[in-house]
Amino acid sequence: MEQDTQGKNTIQRLQLFNQKGRYQKTLLERGRDDVRSMIDMALDNTGNVVVTLKDGHGIGRVNAYNMQGELVLAFKVPVPNPKFPPFFTSIAADKEGQILVVEFHEMAVHIYGGNGDFILKIGQGGRTAQRGIFENISSLSVSQNNEIYVCDPMRSVQVCKLNTHTQFASAGLWRRDMYQGRGRGKGGGLTSRKP
Repeated sequence: MEQDTQGKNTIQRLQLFNQKGRYQKTLLERGRDDVRSMIDMALDNTGNVVVTLKDGHGIGRVNAYNMQGELVLAFKVPVPNPKFPPFFTSIAADKEGQILVVEFHEMAVHIYGGNGDFILKIGQGGRTAQRGIFENISSLSVSQNNEIYVCDPMRSVQVCKLNTHTQFASAGLWRRDMYQGRGRGKGGGLTSRKP
């Protein structure tokens, strides 16, 4: 994803390059398909590019595009409170095709099926030092073992396990903390925590 914020107009493009780093084509750019801004992107298990973006009304969306730049799926995103429309930041995909996105206002991870349907929400915003509580999620990632890594630089990197049926027991969801935040120190306040 390329972004140029110099001057009056912001240019954002999602571009495809070959293995040698040569430009192939532009898959998506600001102003097309009601895209006001692109936030993050990931590749799903079918090779589509899944993008978190804001539409022309300022509402967070998740769309999937094929390698020709065609919109293949617009995720069904609920807007429960129009005063605080969804705003998605980080995005990741698991090997089963589920798409995970961080919703900024809730400070939670939303999980969508490969068909774009909302499945469930895990975690929540807060200031208590408990597993599954986040103050400021900066990124997330999914391992090959379907473990979700959620980075909250204010507090910790938390790990939880997705099972194949996407059913969670709220008490057993969060497996461990990889790092524990202290509010000071290198790496935005995160310090290594011994297992």
